[in-house]
Amino acid sequence: MSACIIPVGPEFQDPPATVDAPPYVLSSTPQVATPVTVAPNGEVDFVVTVVDPEVGATIYYQWALDYPPNVPGTTLSGGPPDEILPLGDGKPTQGALKTFPLRCTTFLASPTSGSNHVLALILADRQLSQTRFGQIDDHTGVVAPTTIWPVNMPCQASPVVTP
Repeated sequence: MSACIIPVGPEFQDPPATVDAPPYVLSSTPQVATPVTVAPNGEVDFVVTVVDPEVGATIYYQWALDYPPNVPGTTLSGGPPDEILPLGDGKPTQGALKTFPLRCTTFLASPTSGSNHVLALILADRQLSQTRFGQIDDHTGVVAPTTIWPVNMPCQASPVVTP
Protein backbone atom coordinates (compact mmCIF):
# COMPACT_ATOMS: atom_id res chain seq x y z
CA MET A 1 0.00 0.00 0.00
CA SER A 2 1.38 3.32 -0.94
CA ALA A 3 0.54 6.60 0.71
CA CYS A 4 0.10 9.95 -0.82
CA ILE A 5 1.53 12.89 1.06
CA ILE A 6 -0.08 16.23 0.47
CA PRO A 7 2.06 19.11 1.60
CA VAL A 8 0.41 21.65 3.84
CA GLY A 9 0.72 25.12 2.37
CA PRO A 10 0.76 28.41 4.17
CA GLU A 11 -2.53 29.91 5.30
CA PHE A 12 -3.34 33.14 3.58
CA GLN A 13 -5.56 35.65 5.28
CA ASP A 14 -6.85 39.02 4.15
CA PRO A 15 -5.52 41.90 6.20
CA PRO A 16 -7.95 43.21 8.80
CA ALA A 17 -10.47 45.62 7.34
CA THR A 18 -9.89 49.29 8.01
CA VAL A 19 -12.39 50.76 10.42
CA ASP A 20 -14.28 53.65 8.86
CA ALA A 21 -16.53 54.98 11.57
CA PRO A 22 -17.20 58.56 12.63
CA PRO A 23 -15.67 60.04 15.78
CA TYR A 24 -17.77 59.97 18.93
CA VAL A 25 -17.81 61.31 22.49
CA LEU A 26 -16.03 58.90 24.81
CA SER A 27 -16.74 60.91 27.97
CA SER A 28 -17.98 64.35 28.93
CA THR A 29 -18.65 66.59 31.88
CA PRO A 30 -21.49 67.44 32.01
CA GLN A 31 -22.76 64.17 30.55
CA VAL A 32 -24.11 64.28 27.00
CA ALA A 33 -27.81 65.21 26.79
CA THR A 34 -27.92 66.24 30.46
CA PRO A 35 -29.79 69.54 30.97
CA VAL A 36 -27.44 72.31 32.06
CA THR A 37 -28.23 75.67 33.67
CA VAL A 38 -25.85 78.59 33.34
CA ALA A 39 -26.48 81.26 36.00
CA PRO A 40 -26.51 84.89 34.73
CA ASN A 41 -23.01 85.51 36.14
CA GLY A 42 -21.91 81.89 36.17
CA GLU A 43 -20.07 79.50 33.90
CA VAL A 44 -20.24 75.80 33.04
CA ASP A 45 -17.08 74.18 31.68
CA PHE A 46 -17.65 71.46 29.09
CA VAL A 47 -14.86 68.89 29.25
CA VAL A 48 -15.09 66.35 26.44
CA THR A 49 -12.91 63.43 25.32
CA VAL A 50 -13.50 62.08 21.82
CA VAL A 51 -12.25 59.07 19.87
CA ASP A 52 -12.21 58.04 16.22
CA PRO A 53 -11.81 54.26 15.79
CA GLU A 54 -9.92 54.80 12.53
CA VAL A 55 -6.16 54.74 13.04
CA GLY A 56 -4.54 57.92 11.76
CA ALA A 57 -7.76 59.95 11.45
CA THR A 58 -7.86 63.63 12.33
CA ILE A 59 -10.89 64.66 14.39
CA TYR A 60 -12.47 68.00 13.51
CA TYR A 61 -14.89 69.75 15.86
CA GLN A 62 -16.82 72.96 16.42
CA TRP A 63 -19.21 74.28 19.08
CA ALA A 64 -22.55 75.96 18.33
CA LEU A 65 -25.60 77.26 20.16
CA ASP A 66 -29.12 76.61 18.85
CA TYR A 67 -27.95 74.10 16.27
CA PRO A 68 -29.14 71.95 14.46
CA PRO A 69 -30.55 73.16 12.21
CA ASN A 70 -28.45 76.07 11.07
CA VAL A 71 -30.76 79.09 11.17
CA PRO A 72 -29.09 82.37 10.17
CA GLY A 73 -29.60 84.93 12.93
CA THR A 74 -30.37 82.21 15.50
CA THR A 75 -27.52 79.68 15.32
CA LEU A 76 -24.38 81.06 16.96
CA SER A 77 -20.88 79.68 16.43
CA GLY A 78 -18.60 78.97 19.36
CA GLY A 79 -15.60 79.87 17.21
CA PRO A 80 -13.83 78.41 14.21
CA PRO A 81 -13.46 74.64 13.74
CA ASP A 82 -10.58 73.01 15.62
CA GLU A 83 -8.91 69.61 15.33
CA ILE A 84 -7.23 66.77 17.18
CA LEU A 85 -4.35 65.23 15.23
CA PRO A 86 -3.47 61.51 15.34
CA LEU A 87 -0.44 60.59 17.42
CA GLY A 88 1.06 58.26 14.84
CA ASP A 89 1.28 55.42 17.37
CA GLY A 90 -0.89 52.98 15.41
CA LYS A 91 -3.82 53.46 17.78
CA PRO A 92 -7.20 55.10 17.11
CA THR A 93 -7.18 58.89 17.42
CA GLN A 94 -8.31 59.99 20.85
CA GLY A 95 -8.02 63.19 22.80
CA ALA A 96 -9.54 65.82 25.03
CA LEU A 97 -11.07 68.84 23.36
CA LYS A 98 -10.10 72.24 24.65
CA THR A 99 -12.34 72.94 27.65
CA PHE A 100 -15.31 74.97 26.46
CA PRO A 101 -16.50 77.54 29.03
CA LEU A 102 -20.19 78.30 28.51
CA ARG A 103 -21.24 81.57 30.07
CA CYS A 104 -23.57 84.38 29.09
CA THR A 105 -20.70 86.20 27.43
CA THR A 106 -19.71 83.15 25.34
CA PHE A 107 -22.93 83.31 23.35
CA LEU A 108 -25.35 86.10 23.80
CA ALA A 109 -28.58 85.23 22.19
CA SER A 110 -31.13 87.74 21.03
CA PRO A 111 -33.24 89.22 23.87
CA THR A 112 -36.29 87.62 22.29
CA SER A 113 -34.82 84.12 22.06
CA GLY A 114 -35.71 83.11 25.61
CA SER A 115 -33.51 81.17 28.00
CA ASN A 116 -33.84 77.62 26.62
CA HIS A 117 -31.17 76.67 24.11
CA VAL A 118 -29.24 73.69 22.76
CA LEU A 119 -25.44 73.53 22.88
CA ALA A 120 -24.07 71.37 20.08
CA LEU A 121 -20.69 69.77 19.52
CA ILE A 122 -20.16 69.10 15.81
CA LEU A 123 -17.74 66.18 15.25
CA ALA A 124 -16.31 64.86 11.98
CA ASP A 125 -13.42 62.85 10.58
CA ARG A 126 -13.23 65.17 7.60
CA GLN A 127 -12.58 68.89 7.58
CA LEU A 128 -15.55 71.14 8.37
CA SER A 129 -16.58 73.81 5.89
CA GLN A 130 -15.68 77.43 6.64
CA THR A 131 -18.65 78.67 4.58
CA ARG A 132 -21.40 76.06 5.09
CA PHE A 133 -21.84 75.81 8.86
CA GLY A 134 -22.01 72.27 10.20
CA GLN A 135 -21.20 70.63 6.87
CA ILE A 136 -18.22 68.58 5.77
CA ASP A 137 -15.90 70.58 3.50
CA ASP A 138 -16.46 68.66 0.28
CA HIS A 139 -18.94 68.60 -2.58
CA THR A 140 -21.33 66.14 -0.89
CA GLY A 141 -23.06 68.60 1.44
CA VAL A 142 -22.95 66.01 4.24
CA VAL A 143 -23.94 67.46 7.60
CA ALA A 144 -21.55 66.40 10.36
CA PRO A 145 -22.95 64.46 13.35
CA THR A 146 -23.70 66.49 16.47
CA THR A 147 -23.82 65.81 20.19
CA ILE A 148 -26.14 68.05 22.19
CA TRP A 149 -26.85 69.38 25.67
CA PRO A 150 -30.09 71.23 26.53
CA VAL A 151 -29.08 74.54 28.13
CA ASN A 152 -31.01 77.04 30.22
CA MET A 153 -29.26 80.44 30.06
CA PRO A 154 -31.43 83.09 31.77
CA CYS A 155 -29.25 85.96 30.63
CA GLN A 156 -29.24 88.48 27.83
CA ALA A 157 -26.25 89.51 25.76
CA SER A 158 -24.97 90.09 22.27
CA PRO A 159 -23.31 87.44 20.06
CA VAL A 160 -19.68 86.74 20.79
CA VAL A 161 -18.12 84.04 18.62
CA THR A 162 -14.94 83.20 20.49
CA PRO A 163 -15.05 81.49 23.87
